[in-house]
Amino acid sequence: MSRFVAPDLSRLPAPDALEALDFEALVAARLAMLVDRATVRGFGYDVETLESDPLVVDQQTGAAHELMVRARVNDAVRAVLLVTATGSQLDHIAATYYGISRLVVTPAAGSTPAVLEADADFRARIALAVEAWSTAGPEGAYIFHALEADGAVLDAAVYSEEDGAVHAGGAPVLAPEVLVVVLSRVGNGTPSDALVAKVLSDLSGREVRPIGDKVSVEKAAITSYTIAATLKVRAGADPALLVAEARSRVEAYVAARRRVGAIVQRLGIGAALKVTDVEEIEIASPAADVDPGSKGAGFCAGITITAEAAADSWR
Repeated sequence: MSRFVAPDLSRLPAPDALEALDFEALVAARLAMLVDRATVRGFGYDVETLESDPLVVDQQTGAAHELMVRARVNDAVRAVLLVTATGSQLDHIAATYYGISRLVVTPAAGSTPAVLEADADFRARIALAVEAWSTAGPEGAYIFHALEADGAVLDAAVYSEEDGAVHAGGAPVLAPEVLVVVLSRVGNGTPSDALVAKVLSDLSGREVRPIGDKVSVEKAAITSYTIAATLKVRAGADPALLVAEARSRVEAYVAARRRVGAIVQRLGIGAALKVTDVEEIEIASPAADVDPGSKGAGFCAGITITAEAAADSWR
């Protein structure tokens, strides 16, 4: 089965409006202009390489201020782009151009207090908002409304008869049926009955569901796994720092793959573990790629990374 793929904003190249900042280049340009104008005025100035010359210090000071102004312009450009806006800037883009606001994420009972939707999740949902403007019921629209239903929804996938989908009981999904699979951000990802009911209620609204569509919502099937790896570290490197960096990168990879139908690859885990000064990597777990199926999602129950000195080698 295939599923709708939202646009990946991170793949967009940096816009031309963003300028590379180079303090030394600014100082050199300002000094070159100073020499040129001094020559035009009829007096020579040839000590532009002397760091202690007052005019050189003056140009360095001016360049520093110019650099701050250019950096502020760069920040202003980033503030109006969906791919780079953060915090309140992202809130304004969402409200002004897409008519949506940040969700409140309520965690499991007894854990930390409710928090606002993270920038990365909010940005992805904003990019999906235009899908919901259609009245034809495309995949992206159903995904958007599923995410919009509750902050506890981490991901959703939409399947129809064309995908060869089947219901939890084994019966095939037949047109005009629409099957929505929901993944929760709470716990291991298994949605509560209340969350499934909330999503179904929202997707069944007359203003959301096209006439004729029959919508059903199921919980994503969770496949738990653990990661255990040993880093063979080059002599002289700090194992603790390497393990910390590797863990951070693996956690980022695991978070990115916590999606309905996403396969967690050993190759991807290994790529995340391969930090500078790591000579070899041994992955004890998982023993193979974690494939949760088109209606499932992987859940990493634990990460154990150890380090040991790499064997001496002439290579």
